Amino acid sequence: CHTAKFEDEKEQVVEEGGHTFKANMNFCLKCHGDLYMRMPKLKSQVEKLLKEVEQMLESANDKEAKAYKDAKLNYDLVKADKGCGFHNFEYAKALLEYSLSLREKLLAEQSEK
Repeated sequence: CHTAKFEDEKEQVVEEGGHTFKANMNFCLKCHGDLYMRMPKLKSQVEKLLKEVEQMLESANDKEAKAYKDAKLNYDLVKADKGCGFHNFEYAKALLEYSLSLREKLLAEQSEK
C-alpha cells in the first residue's frame, strides 16, 4: 500500500499487488491460503536467526564498528516488526543472514582494537 498525494488532491491509498498496510488476515489468505501451516516454521527460523544475531552483537567489543552498526540495524528492523518475519519472511531472513555474514568482519574489527 502506498500513500500518494497529488497536486490539489487529498491523500489516497493506492493498493498494488493486493498488498496493503490495512492488516486483515482474510485478505492475505486469498493468495496465501497455507499461511497458518507455514507460520510456525517461518517464525521458528526467524527466531533462531534473531537469537544468533543477538548473541553475536552481545559478544562484540566495538559497538561503534561499521559491521556492528550494520548488523544491529538489521536486527532492530526485524525485531521491531514483532512479526518474526511474518510480514515479509524472505526480507527478514535476508537481513538477519546478512548480519551474520558480518561476523568475521566484526571479529576482525575487534582484533584491530
